[in-house]
Amino acid sequence: MTPATLALLRFREADVSLLPSDDVGNLGDLGVDTGLTLPPVVPAFTGFGRSFGNGAAVDGPDVVPGATLATRDVTVRAILSWDLTGQAALGQPGTIVARGKGTTAAELVSYGVELRVVNAGLRIGELRMWWQDTAGNVKTQLGGQFVAPSSAAFMMVTAVRHWVSSSQVEVRYYVGDQLIGDLVSVDGDIAGGTTGTFCVGVRYTAGAAGRFLVGVIDELQVVPLRLRDRVPNQMDQALAGAQAALAVPVLVEPTNDLEDAIPGRALAGLGRLSDEHAEQVRVVPGAFDLVMGGPADHAADRDYR
Repeated sequence: MTPATLALLRFREADVSLLPSDDVGNLGDLGVDTGLTLPPVVPAFTGFGRSFGNGAAVDGPDVVPGATLATRDVTVRAILSWDLTGQAALGQPGTIVARGKGTTAAELVSYGVELRVVNAGLRIGELRMWWQDTAGNVKTQLGGQFVAPSSAAFMMVTAVRHWVSSSQVEVRYYVGDQLIGDLVSVDGDIAGGTTGTFCVGVRYTAGAAGRFLVGVIDELQVVPLRLRDRVPNQMDQALAGAQAALAVPVLVEPTNDLEDAIPGRALAGLGRLSDEHAEQVRVVPGAFDLVMGGPADHAADRDYR
């Protein structure tokens, strides 16, 4: 049976001396490479998060080699705040996650997701995926653009890759519940080393660390499946206007029968959907720059196939 989740990092550690750990158990405690520093613990949307920046990032190997590898369908989702101004000053895109360091055949990147500043003055950013082919060439995909909220606001970003064939891949991007990009790529030759390193907040090029994310990651999830849009009957207390932009992030761990999934906590984060009349619901957003506010009665959700 395919594991429901490859990696789930909640960054709940209140003590900065505690290394970030994977709730699924596919990764050991994440550490820091020589020359880098451990991102500090800061308040975040669901509790605590890690503040990533220039030279501050974490990585680690799979407990069982290949446990986080995905060379076909994959969905990467994160709750984060992004300092677009700080990213622009750094002069590089900011890496959310990269599975592999890209230095050897064992470290070829099977999936990577990053945020790029398109126009700092207008606060336009881009969410995009990338990976390497079996020859080691970097395949950066066209991204989806969005108006970035303030650096203090949290948002949920999602990148979905659906492998069709060695010459066709479908890629979709979401910010909150809004589709911001939908494209077809010819880059179906996707590599990935079994012993590749799982990197958060950093990307390696020829062995050198760079493309550091400037922002706070609250939670990060990687799933070896693609999302399927589903909009059932909407709740009566739907959020209005800009507040429809996903006040409480809820991501569901895929199961064989979501209707029997265990209800989650009040702030379900990247866990299970809270129990709302036994329906799977997502609020249809009404704003383009999707910003997460305070807790609300209902949140967005997607299911899988």
